[in-house]
Amino acid sequence: MKKKKGQGSVMFELGKRSCCAFLLGMGVLAFAVEVAAESDPLEMSRPDYVVYRPQQPRGGKNADPTKRGDCYNDHFQVIWDDARKLYYAFWTQGSGEGYGDMHVCLSKSADRGKTWTYPKLIAGGEKIAEPKPRAVWQQPMLAKSGRLYCLWNQQIDEERLHHGVIYGAYSDDGGETWSKPEENKSVPRQYRDDWRGKELPNWCNWQRPLRLAEDNRFLVACTRHGTGKGEPHRSLAIEFWRFENIDENPEIRDIRITVLSGNKDAIRVPAGDTGRFICEEAGIVKLPDGRLFALMRTRNRHPYWVQSRDGGVSWSKPEPLRDTKGTAYLHPCSPCPIYDVNGCEAASGEYVAFIHNAYDDSIPPLGRQPRGPVYMIRGRFDPTGAQPIAFGAPELFSPVKSGNSYYASFTHADGEGVMWFAHQKHFLIGRRISPEKDSQK
Repeated sequence: MKKKKGQGSVMFELGKRSCCAFLLGMGVLAFAVEVAAESDPLEMSRPDYVVYRPQQPRGGKNADPTKRGDCYNDHFQVIWDDARKLYYAFWTQGSGEGYGDMHVCLSKSADRGKTWTYPKLIAGGEKIAEPKPRAVWQQPMLAKSGRLYCLWNQQIDEERLHHGVIYGAYSDDGGETWSKPEENKSVPRQYRDDWRGKELPNWCNWQRPLRLAEDNRFLVACTRHGTGKGEPHRSLAIEFWRFENIDENPEIRDIRITVLSGNKDAIRVPAGDTGRFICEEAGIVKLPDGRLFALMRTRNRHPYWVQSRDGGVSWSKPEPLRDTKGTAYLHPCSPCPIYDVNGCEAASGEYVAFIHNAYDDSIPPLGRQPRGPVYMIRGRFDPTGAQPIAFGAPELFSPVKSGNSYYASFTHADGEGVMWFAHQKHFLIGRRISPEKDSQK
């Protein structure tokens, strides 16, 4: 891997890995990957694009508090602006998850992902030595006019990482300059917002909003952390937010957000026999017949899915995700993103999802499961199936042994699909994902 430095950006030229291809033919790919990893850890994830290489070492305890905190890079959301021919890459950055310098930043590419600008800070604090209220879990959206919006969870106390109010800003010049951050109060308080007697918003949106709702409106799943009356302590449930007027270029305070399946209608999945309900971080795709399909993580040994026939207003009973033989895929409480390989909003009928394909039953349901190698499963629309996407056998996507959390995103530009994800919440990379017929060529 060769590295070229340019003003405000870094270019990475990736070789064709002819040696690895040869070794693959000999049946020893794992050995080849391990050898490559000795010189560059990113080779284990086989990136086609490298967006950001941190300047500080991995692990918050190793961070220099006087420098920009960049050991932690996560919640990686990339958007393609076809009018300006730009990639926008937003993410949450800091010295470590939960550290006082967590901030939202933006990098851009004007050459189809070959080079990227040094990340611009949008909100939050830059250094541990100069703490500011944390800004996390950004939500970028591109209006039809070209106005670029970014909302985020603005921390208002140090109680928990997910406590925060909705703040945001917008840019009318491709992300060069931004409006003054402003609060949005359109989401009504949910009964799970109680936490230790405090009436605080308690939420996390892990994917970027997509134009999946009726009339091309943006829709996103929101995880609510908290305890509702009559529910076990610290349950997690999923509701959905529909953004009503982004294409009208509203001020941040005037953005209207409608909560769908909120409060007692939120999606819940039991966490084993613990008495708690835990499901979170749903990703959404559209089916060719207009239905919506959402995939989420749980603490019940499997990823679960739901579907909506009314644009996300109501959802079916959660069910374990199964393969074509009826076997439920194994998966810990870890992100399990799902994307349409022909574009997030394409409703093409061809999908990919990402799972760990493993679960350690010796660990209690509320214990921390390993987040080891990641597998990709390909799915096709099944209009008559009880599960409307039929998924096949897992394919090894990344052999990285631990620390895999794919808070990822997907773009489809000029016929190329790219999965954007963080390598161990440190490096930010992109990898091409082709439709199944093209991947077999």
